[in-house]
Amino acid sequence: MEVNEQKMHVYSMGNGEKTVVLLPGFGVSLPSADFGPLMRELSKEYTAVCIEYFGIGFSDRTDAPRTSENYTKEIRTALSLAGFKPPYVLMPHSASGIYNEYYAAKNQ
Repeated sequence: MEVNEQKMHVYSMGNGEKTVVLLPGFGVSLPSADFGPLMRELSKEYTAVCIEYFGIGFSDRTDAPRTSENYTKEIRTALSLAGFKPPYVLMPHSASGIYNEYYAAKNQ
């Protein structure tokens, strides 16, 4: 997806009615591959989506500040552009828990 004029990798599998969005932690160099086994299992019942933040995986690097606000905007934009509409379940790994909390707080 093109987010803020840069490419952000969004990978999905499955066609379930409910969507689970996997958010990677720091140090995960290729989240779409690392989450692959989990996504395959989830895709049996759900639509499983993995977002690779800017600077990791197949996504472009960015000079934008890495703030919770920017991560949240980028996640929302990427999901929307990819055609995923709320409600969905965010499943953060490690440091992504911070962005998950901010996302939930700003969703109200």
